[in-house]
Amino acid sequence: MDSVEQVEDGYAKRLSEFAHRIDPDPVISAGVDCLREMILEAGNIRRQLDRGTNSSDMLATTGYLPDNIDREAFLGLQDGWKVGGPGNDYYEGDYRFIIDLGGDDVYNLKYDPDDPHGVIIIDLSGNDFYRTETDYGLASGCLSVGMLLDFSGNDHYSAESFALGSGFFGFGILFDAQGDDRYDGDTHVEGAAMFGLGLLIDESGRDIYNAALYSQGFGGIGGIGLIYESDGADSYYAGGKYKDILRYEDHYLSLSQGFGYGIRPYASGGIGAIVDLRGNDSYYSDIFAQAASYWWSLGFIYDSSGNDNYQSFQYAQGAATHMTLGILIDEYGSDVYFGKGLMHGCGHDYSAGILLDRHGDDTYTAYDLSQGAGSANGVGLLIDSDGADRYFVKNRLNTQGYGNPRRDFGSIGLFIDLGGQDQYLGNGDNDYYWRTDSKWGGGMDVELFPPDSTENEQ
Repeated sequence: MDSVEQVEDGYAKRLSEFAHRIDPDPVISAGVDCLREMILEAGNIRRQLDRGTNSSDMLATTGYLPDNIDREAFLGLQDGWKVGGPGNDYYEGDYRFIIDLGGDDVYNLKYDPDDPHGVIIIDLSGNDFYRTETDYGLASGCLSVGMLLDFSGNDHYSAESFALGSGFFGFGILFDAQGDDRYDGDTHVEGAAMFGLGLLIDESGRDIYNAALYSQGFGGIGGIGLIYESDGADSYYAGGKYKDILRYEDHYLSLSQGFGYGIRPYASGGIGAIVDLRGNDSYYSDIFAQAASYWWSLGFIYDSSGNDNYQSFQYAQGAATHMTLGILIDEYGSDVYFGKGLMHGCGHDYSAGILLDRHGDDTYTAYDLSQGAGSANGVGLLIDSDGADRYFVKNRLNTQGYGNPRRDFGSIGLFIDLGGQDQYLGNGDNDYYWRTDSKWGGGMDVELFPPDSTENEQ
């Protein structure tokens, strides 16, 4: 194990030294400008189709062609370019540009990373199946721009690694406007970035996200990775493939779902985030996920509404390690938070882990070092603003407001409940202040806005 770790350290150091010589900003800027134009033009084409304009007439008049130009070089007839009609189409191979006007289409794509190039796919409607046979094959910005815009239909996206909104020294975006969709991938997928920008934007529908590692709002070195979900009861699953062999026989690394990651001690991490606005959502992971972070990075989840379910094992749900920040904010809904340890607002090694739940009757369950826990001079904070909540812990010695001493001074763990009739199994109690045997930690259960006693008299 020591020899393997030394080899990995050598790779990490070489990557950090090499990668910082590459400037991805011009590629990202070009990708953003292209996205702006493509969204506008796709909207124009959709409006013409809605008005009943014939697709062939519409495409034939979209540009000016000089008399001495071979028309076969245009309108999708050259290598790597394709224009599909309103029927069911099948695409296979390595493409640079596809626009499809409708139909239930099948995309069986591949990509050669030794020949990096931009890929733009625009599909206006239909229940489509997107599949890639290789890495970097679908909505992947690998030293380039990868763009997939799907405007309607119940779609299925199946990829290998570095896909589905992946920015790796480039810009990758997957935009899905409507439909109940499924996203399947392995590593560095579904809104993931390292030295780049990776976005997955889904505006509506009951969607399923499935990935193994470094995915679902992952921000690696120099990267910003984001999933933005506007509406729908969505399900996120990350893990189940790569075991955490250093610590467990039966648990897996996730490193996903609003996760920021740097390579210790050579390079600071990026920003990984999930923003989900509406719907009863479910988040499933194992180790390192759900608004967690590692080594000078930021992991973030913002869920605006819905009765949400957060399930994980360790280092999750507002957990930060090694000079980082992990923040989980849930606005509305009766939510469930479950896991073993180092979660529910836990900061380790000069880090700050925060869980803020503002409304709803919520349930929190953990074993140890959770629910407002500071470790190794870190800060852990759990705040629940309102609702009749239930808090359960197995180990009272390091939970619900706990800070352990380390390096000749302490840590900070703070537990705050600001409203509602609450239940506790642990250190806390309803309408109660407490201190824990730690340095420094404690909690409070108070009514921030106590009810007006005169209302009952009237």
